[in-house]
Amino acid sequence: MQVIRKSDSVHTRHQKPYDKPHSRPGVTAARSDDEKISASSAPGTYDKNLLAKLVLETAKLNARDWDEISSTVGQTLSKNKDLWRKVIKTQLIAGKEWSKSTSPSWTNQQKIALVNYILDKTSVNWDQVARSFPGKSPIQVKDVWRKVLLPKIRRGDPVN
Repeated sequence: MQVIRKSDSVHTRHQKPYDKPHSRPGVTAARSDDEKISASSAPGTYDKNLLAKLVLETAKLNARDWDEISSTVGQTLSKNKDLWRKVIKTQLIAGKEWSKSTSPSWTNQQKIALVNYILDKTSVNWDQVARSFPGKSPIQVKDVWRKVLLPKIRRGDPVN
């Protein structure tokens, strides 16, 4: 339950922790690709595409995992890797539709199963991800991923 203090009176009772405005407006953080994000550009929101990119870039599986995915999804190892690397991951990061099947060889359920398996095997360094979100703790960033973005991805929806 959220505790409301007098200093927080601007926030409504039903706001989630990830809806609160940034605590330090105007602060920018350096990203690994030398781009800058501004905490004041969208007060009260997270850059969902950036969060998805940072989390999905940590999704690196070993050969045994890819073999298991192939038997689970019903596609070959190379098809699974190519679809993840070239299509699904890039479209998720860009906030585009990724689960609708445009190829007769892939069903929507197979794509969603592939993504769910990869996300279940992914271990994320939340301290490192949180550095790209000034004024936010690793727990706050992880909660946004877990409560907002991950359910969308598991349903096959775009992250935006």
